[in-house]
Amino acid sequence: MINDTEEGLSGDFNSLMLQENPSESGRPTSSQPGPSLKVSPSIQCPLDQLFKRSLQPNLNSQRALDRIDPSHPFFTKVESICQENEWPEHRFKNFRRLICGVRNFPCILLQNPKNDHLEYNEMVRKTKTLRWIQATLNEIGLELDDIIIIDLFPLLTDEWLDQHPNERAKYIKDMFQLTLDFIQEFKPPIILSCQCWKPTKKVRWGQFEHNDTQKLRSSMDGAKLQSVSGAYFGAHFTYVVQGFHPAKWGWVKEKERIGLQITLRQIIHSLFNPCATWQMDYKQALEIKHTDKIHSIKMLIYTLRQRETEYENIREEGLALGMFKNHQGSTSPEAWVALKNALDAIIGNISRNSKEPF
Repeated sequence: MINDTEEGLSGDFNSLMLQENPSESGRPTSSQPGPSLKVSPSIQCPLDQLFKRSLQPNLNSQRALDRIDPSHPFFTKVESICQENEWPEHRFKNFRRLICGVRNFPCILLQNPKNDHLEYNEMVRKTKTLRWIQATLNEIGLELDDIIIIDLFPLLTDEWLDQHPNERAKYIKDMFQLTLDFIQEFKPPIILSCQCWKPTKKVRWGQFEHNDTQKLRSSMDGAKLQSVSGAYFGAHFTYVVQGFHPAKWGWVKEKERIGLQITLRQIIHSLFNPCATWQMDYKQALEIKHTDKIHSIKMLIYTLRQRETEYENIREEGLALGMFKNHQGSTSPEAWVALKNALDAIIGNISRNSKEPF
């Protein structure tokens, strides 16, 4: 992995002077939004500053839980790719489900899928990386479905690459472009990079090179420093938190493995704990609104029943005096019975979802 250095921040984070090589920045013109860029060899800031001046204020400004819609047109292209290649149906379904997380939250970038020919729950169960991420998220009250998970090279398993040596160069390029399309379409504000791809891997990954892979780089040294980099993808600026792939600790001794697990867990908790708190507060507010609406509906029904009883009393009194016999627009007793039954059914349904007695 690449060694990086940590630099302090000053001033508002939204106008942070990020530093990077202009040949790799993809920097937009001055009319486009985002932090101003200053030419320098590195581009780093600490994770706690990202939390204080970007992540938390962004969450505080959110008023709705914005999930990626499974019917979004982006998935039509992906489904066509899978069908053209006669890839397993679960490959597309798993890709889509992993992506359809909450857009308000940071997303996690891995390298390429594993076991994606299996049904979703079975895939997670048999994939150590997803299982570990799931367990780590569960510790802070989130589920895997709450988070967007995208691969650097989606849809391409190691097995497929090894079995198709003559086609992999094209597909590696195309699938990486799919990830870039995802970033520009859904505009994730923060990406936690846990992929471990390096251009020196010449066998399986061939001679693939692309400037944007550097923008999405991971770094074990950067992760230990809890460093954050940033770059433009088209007109969209995103922060990239440097992590590393959980498979890394399978290649080190136990003492180092424990240290690496603690490092990555701390980064995930730092990024997603505020999201878990925000989601819990959002659900509680939603529960209050739900209870208020149930109460309003019940009061309307109660008032309608009262008015119906008053109406019937007036009508019966009038009929006794020879009135209303030819009254146009009067409601038949059968209609009132039908309405009463319908209202009783409504009360029964909403009462099952409410602690408030009627």
